[in-house]
Amino acid sequence: GKDVFLDSVRELGRVTAEGGVVMCISRVIWPDDLMKAFDTQLWENVHDGSLAFAPDGEATIDLGAELYSWRRTKEESAGT
Repeated sequence: GKDVFLDSVRELGRVTAEGGVVMCISRVIWPDDLMKAFDTQLWENVHDGSLAFAPDGEATIDLGAELYSWRRTKEESAGT
């Protein structure tokens, strides 16, 4: 359930190095729940499920899914 998902996000925070990126391309979690799970001081949102553009101008219109990604921003503090 949702608690297992939140535990998984905490584990991603533990094992992802500062500056590392986590991506979700084909989600099975509701968008609001997905965004809230990564809404901490450890993560910077890069892609929020809306149309995304590559540096060369290509768009994600042919992806067939929504693109979400987050960049790990800082070291985890004790108790986080």
